[in-house]
Amino acid sequence: MDSHNHKDASEISGSSRGLGEIERSQDSRGGVSRYGRRDRDVIGPRGPSSFANHRRSGYERSRYEHRSGRARRRYHSDGVPPGTALLSELRPKDSLWDKVAKGYQKIDAEVARQSGLFPSPTSEATRFDDPEKEKAFIRGKLEEYHSARASKLKLLAHNSINSRRLILSGVDFDEFSQEKLQKILQGFLASTVIPEIEANDYDLRTRRAGDFMVIEATKSVVATALLVLSDDDSLAEMNHKSFHLQRPNEYIASDLFLPSYSADVGESIVETSHLLCLRKLPEGVDREQIQQLLCKYGQLDSLVVLLDKITYESKGSAFFSYKLTKLPGKELLAKLNEESIDSNKLECFKPCVNEKYGYYQSIVLDSVTLLDYSLHQNKKISVHGESKVLKFFNCMSLAELLNEVECKFIEDTFRKRCEVYGTVKQFRLMKPQNGFSRGLYEMKPEFGKFYVEFDTLKEAIECATKLSGSKFRGRVAYGTYYDEDDFKKGIL
Repeated sequence: MDSHNHKDASEISGSSRGLGEIERSQDSRGGVSRYGRRDRDVIGPRGPSSFANHRRSGYERSRYEHRSGRARRRYHSDGVPPGTALLSELRPKDSLWDKVAKGYQKIDAEVARQSGLFPSPTSEATRFDDPEKEKAFIRGKLEEYHSARASKLKLLAHNSINSRRLILSGVDFDEFSQEKLQKILQGFLASTVIPEIEANDYDLRTRRAGDFMVIEATKSVVATALLVLSDDDSLAEMNHKSFHLQRPNEYIASDLFLPSYSADVGESIVETSHLLCLRKLPEGVDREQIQQLLCKYGQLDSLVVLLDKITYESKGSAFFSYKLTKLPGKELLAKLNEESIDSNKLECFKPCVNEKYGYYQSIVLDSVTLLDYSLHQNKKISVHGESKVLKFFNCMSLAELLNEVECKFIEDTFRKRCEVYGTVKQFRLMKPQNGFSRGLYEMKPEFGKFYVEFDTLKEAIECATKLSGSKFRGRVAYGTYYDEDDFKKGIL
């Protein structure tokens, strides 16, 4: 027996085993011996062994054997049967699976199927000898599909483009560039757990407009979530300086009240004028503690605590809404602003309201009811304030807009119609940029709209009264007022 592994029997207390039994237990290589005790509990650590070194240097281990000497588990195979063809030879030679047909490059497969571009399942697309006729056929089918789809859409307030926009102000752009501010906002989205916001929603479009920066998000919920950063001087990236975020003046709040029927408190941000935001929460505070505080004032409908993606602890903000409240809106807001958690005084505000005009919509509109509500005043839709800027739409088709000669003629004609009622200071037509290829994903609702700024409010009111609802080139021209500040900032 090796001298390094030898122990006197007196060193092994409470054991009646002999040295031979100890040697036999060593062969178990670290297992549990028949006496119920592990070998390492009774035998000291092995030192370097000359025999082991000799075995390593002179012994060639089988590739199926571990260093410990035990056989590895291997699943043996006789290999590929003789005569089996190579994978490259088995691959189809004339497959069209990954090849897009000409003219269908930017068309989604589901859209192509539902729009009737293919007569029946598994059939080939309808082809024409004339490429222009084929383009016209595809374009016509897609227009029919999107027209039918649009007629079924519900026009909710948070679906508008202004619900996805924010205006950033109150910052020195010489110290904090547009690119740096955009990265700060995107970093917040990427590092925070927010329901219904995914990785592709971190993309923000920004542009400077004087002392302001206009932010456009992919979803309205992204803009709502970013409002927690407004006037927050705790951002390390801002050197503990702050910026102000606000909605555009043309923002319309959804005043729908649609509480869930579940008894549980939901975890989604319900974007209505009833939504509340709580800030200055202690970092790491439990959701139950916040819920307990809020339940003093009513029955909660939803509660979303913004969490850090690494620690999964609170980042100091939460969104919530009530099914029933014990206090009216203003009193409730005042009481919540008096609350505190762990000596942190809380701040509460409404993120989905129009602070300047209070515009709201408390009904669900569609293409059928839109005209009815626009022609008759209704308490479920707020009345737009008067302005020196007017917006007209439904004055030309897309084909006319893309035809340079026709578009210029219509633009000049409509401007002359407006000049009948007063002095036109600015006149803008929203057109696609260069490189527009009539793709469906490039279409924007603002295309074809006229924006007209008059010198006086009286002239604008007269033009809106006389021209809106009249026929222009066989079409009914619809007109409305537009906020002057948003027009100057280019929020169109």
